[in-house]
Amino acid sequence: MTSLHGFSLRVLAAFGGMLFAAAALGGPAPPARAALLVSAVVPRHASIRFTPPASIQLSEEDVARGYVEAAAIELAVQSNAPQGYTLAFGLEGAQVRSAQVLGEFGSLRFDSAGAMASRPAAGTGMWRDHLLVRLRFELSPQATPGRHPWPLRVLMVPH
Repeated sequence: MTSLHGFSLRVLAAFGGMLFAAAALGGPAPPARAALLVSAVVPRHASIRFTPPASIQLSEEDVARGYVEAAAIELAVQSNAPQGYTLAFGLEGAQVRSAQVLGEFGSLRFDSAGAMASRPAAGTGMWRDHLLVRLRFELSPQATPGRHPWPLRVLMVPH
């Protein structure tokens, strides 16, 4: 143990001598500086949630009149896209030839080619946008009374 203790004292003395020499030569050593660069990639997120009816009911009066006012649907968008998003509307099925969609983005009238409406971001970071959309479907000449598959499709594309 004595030799180990003696070794520790020699190391401590040598270290102290180095510190004394450094101080005598140039004064105190400058503080160490370091830079740490941190970056993060936030993945883009975008989703749309809505529950359209499974079907549309057409009465004889609707078919005779040539159109039907459908129940309004709510669209809930969640995204972190800073430039907003575009809603794309399309029609499916033989019962409807065109549609009119009314919402906070204005009024869109379209046929089977569809239509699009752009919306700005509803905030910064992760944000939500809720839209209540009213619908009117212009019926095709082949439309028949009864229950038919829901004709409107909605997609959301972040900018």
